[in-house]
Amino acid sequence: MSLKIALRKIQKAKETNSTELDLSHLGLMEIPKEISELKGIRKINLHSNNISEIKWLEDLTQLELLTLYSNQITEIKGLGNLRNLFYLSLSSNNISEIKGLSNLSKLTYLLLNNNKISEIKGIWHVKKFKLLRLEKNFIKEIPKKILQYNLTLRLESGMNDGSIYLEDNPLVTPPPEIIEQGNKAIRTYLENLEKKATPKTLNEVKVILVGEGASGKTSLVKRLLDQNFDAKEKQTHGIRITKKAFKIKRENLKVNFWDFGGQEIMHSTHQFFLTKRCVYVLVLDSRKDERAEYWLKYIESFGGNAPVLIVLNKIDENPSFDVNREFLNRKYPNISKYYKISCKSGKGVGVLKKDILNELWKLELRNTPFPGNWFLIKEHFQAMTEDYITYQEYEKVCIENDLIDEISQKILLGFLNDLGIVLNYEKLRWHNTQVLNPVWLTNSVYRIINSPIVADNKGKFDINDLDKIINDERYFENNPGEKKLDIPESQYFFIVAMMKEFELTYQINANNYIIPELLPTKQNVYKFKEGEAVLRFIVEYPEFLPTAIVPRLMVKLNKNIYKNQVWKTGMVLHEHLLFNSIANIVLDKESRKIIIEISGERRRDFLTVIRETIKEINNSYQKLEVVEWIPLPELHRGNEILVEYVELLGYEEEGVSTYYSGKLKKRFPVADLLNGVETPENRQPSPSCHIFISYARKDEKYKNELSKSLSTLVRLKKATLWDDSWIDGGADWEKEIFENLEKADIVLCLISADFIASEFCHEKELKAALKAHSENRKVVIPIRIRECLWDDLPISKLEGLPGKWMKKIRDDAAWTEIASGVEKVIKKTQSDKSADFPEKIKMGRL
Repeated sequence: MSLKIALRKIQKAKETNSTELDLSHLGLMEIPKEISELKGIRKINLHSNNISEIKWLEDLTQLELLTLYSNQITEIKGLGNLRNLFYLSLSSNNISEIKGLSNLSKLTYLLLNNNKISEIKGIWHVKKFKLLRLEKNFIKEIPKKILQYNLTLRLESGMNDGSIYLEDNPLVTPPPEIIEQGNKAIRTYLENLEKKATPKTLNEVKVILVGEGASGKTSLVKRLLDQNFDAKEKQTHGIRITKKAFKIKRENLKVNFWDFGGQEIMHSTHQFFLTKRCVYVLVLDSRKDERAEYWLKYIESFGGNAPVLIVLNKIDENPSFDVNREFLNRKYPNISKYYKISCKSGKGVGVLKKDILNELWKLELRNTPFPGNWFLIKEHFQAMTEDYITYQEYEKVCIENDLIDEISQKILLGFLNDLGIVLNYEKLRWHNTQVLNPVWLTNSVYRIINSPIVADNKGKFDINDLDKIINDERYFENNPGEKKLDIPESQYFFIVAMMKEFELTYQINANNYIIPELLPTKQNVYKFKEGEAVLRFIVEYPEFLPTAIVPRLMVKLNKNIYKNQVWKTGMVLHEHLLFNSIANIVLDKESRKIIIEISGERRRDFLTVIRETIKEINNSYQKLEVVEWIPLPELHRGNEILVEYVELLGYEEEGVSTYYSGKLKKRFPVADLLNGVETPENRQPSPSCHIFISYARKDEKYKNELSKSLSTLVRLKKATLWDDSWIDGGADWEKEIFENLEKADIVLCLISADFIASEFCHEKELKAALKAHSENRKVVIPIRIRECLWDDLPISKLEGLPGKWMKKIRDDAAWTEIASGVEKVIKKTQSDKSADFPEKIKMGRL
């Protein structure tokens, strides 16, 4: 029957001279011979059949698009004459080798994901690929030649032009850590492999132990290292890192055991170090009702598909303890095995140790080739005893080992950071500290967030009191054997900057900070006026709510906190200048829901900002399930009925105008439900306005404040920002600047004496921007940050923001005035993009 349907479709296409043919989902075992008669055909869909061989297509010389995904094809052949073919999809087949494409010089889109390909070859004749999909194959090595396409290599799945997708491949050369740094890093890594001292295999791996406090992680590490059991073992505070080399197959495998403290307040700091390319050991205490799923979700959020070994410890005290293995295996396929052990007696530890080493031996990371001089630099830092060094000291070690160019130094530093050998954060470079010892940093942070002083002060601390906080005598009374940490005052700001970077704290004035997780528990919501219109929206985490979600949300939105109304699980936010709206954000921990209620003039826009901020946090976790809900405007037996937001979007897209509630036996207009929480404009995928920020290097802090003030517009999807900090190390920076300047709709110039004195800013960037402004192609807005003599300059004739020169960098009213003014220009540029700019925008009047 399926063949008859196919033949009828082919005959109809022949009779009507159709240029398209759809033979998908017909269960075809082979391509019908009759298809070869369609000489003028341009598009053929043959996907989702059972075809094992490509044939009868070679004479279809006009063919441009061919889809053959989801078949049983093992070999690419029979396409040699399709010189006009530009789109070829062979995803989800059984192809093991890329060949048979040598004549397809116009091929632009090639989809080979989910096959059995182990080597990239057979494509080099193609000069202008736009998309190459190679996810879910067996590729270990990326040849340097692939960089000729000038496409971005991505370690995820997708369909965006300008990309080569490589998710779920056992990559060794270059390693994923290098690929994530961009094409420049890939090229540099491969060139160093070719030119420098003989490469060595990394042969170093990491085991991360997680679980509740006092579950026995430290005792297990000791047993794995053949050390004695200590019944009075101290509980881990922060992290402990233990290193040992194991002899496996005549090779020394260096294993780093990372033992994490299980106290819930410390879970936020784990994000410093949790990685994908390692083995996780989840230790559960058999005497307690352990949260196995919580920890498995936690591992999944940071470690992706890394293998997990589940250890049921202290089994001698509760021999019958177990978990629902079949259920967990279905839900978490990365679980390798389960072990019932006793660290006290040593029972079961030998088998566990053997299996851990087997899992480590299989890790791709172990086989990563390291340029010889990179390897020497790595070993140098691993042998150092200092807790931290300056960047200049790092450079010196690189130069001594013949790693001279700055680009290679930065790329190596990033790789060492990913491996956990050296901790480095580029955004904090101005502190000039490259952390060497992860324990030093984590334990310093741990001392702060567990300090009785900070707890007594309800989460607030003064940076000048850090020594007193970190070395509080009460801490040593509660934790005998712990040593004082000698932290010079010069490092206080670095430690706090790290806490800010990882959204553990926020600043409330020059010297004072708040740690959200230490705030009081008493709820202090805003009381809305009776009869006031209140928008209600709910964000649910059905299976796993990371403990850091709400604290991180507080850090990101701390500038909007209303009259210090903030507590451990919620806050009141107020945006009075742009939106004139107030919001309650409350976490219902038991039901894993964040409840948002907002009143005010632009409450929907304020909700969009809050939702986008939550999404930004959610996206930092992997495989985190999130559901957004809209309450119906009527109650059922006193309870609200929730409708999934994405469900209503689906109704709208399909043109279904009403939603029917079975409980209420009533229909509700879909548009009304959606419009109640989001404007129709915000639901449309309208292009953002591109904003280019031009500034002098000495005004970088002002640029950062400007970016923060415009973040609301970014989260509303009204704008994208670009400045030269986005340029990758080693890139042609001048070329990138002018390429992004050309793309910009709006150019913001931060005016100061340094801006005017800068030859590049004033003579090149500004000159090009003003020319485009005069030709109605862009809008240039001067941002008055530091008063200077500029009255006779052409840019002074354009009306700037704010209305008067700023008096200080932290002037919220001035920054809000700037954001509001820029928003007005965005509205005008978007409404007039297809026509000339209005005269008053052309003249710079807002």
